[in-house]
Amino acid sequence: MKLSAVIPPMVQLAADLGSSASKLFYQVQLDQCAPIWMGAEVADGLSSVVLSGVSTAGRPQDMAWLELDNDVVMVGEAAKAFLEMNSLSAKKYEQAVYKLAAALGVGLKVSGGSCG
Repeated sequence: MKLSAVIPPMVQLAADLGSSASKLFYQVQLDQCAPIWMGAEVADGLSSVVLSGVSTAGRPQDMAWLELDNDVVMVGEAAKAFLEMNSLSAKKYEQAVYKLAAALGVGLKVSGGSCG
């Protein structure tokens, strides 16, 4: 049996990670582009137990989370329930990596529209 190389798709993500919301464009193929609006909130250091209460219905960008070892990071609307105060005072660059990683996962679920 001869193995053939698999070429991974090129993912393009353009983002404005604003203090009030993250506005993104996600593209995997040239003719498929999806605009994504995601809330700015980030709640990190959560236990994986919180995932049992997260609904998977609705827009993917409203239920975005990351699992990092034993910790869970909620991003966007899903994070609001876990924040004691508004995260608008947080520095954007400190939360950018969480938002971008979550946006990549969200993009896989919502891509397929046209930005042309």
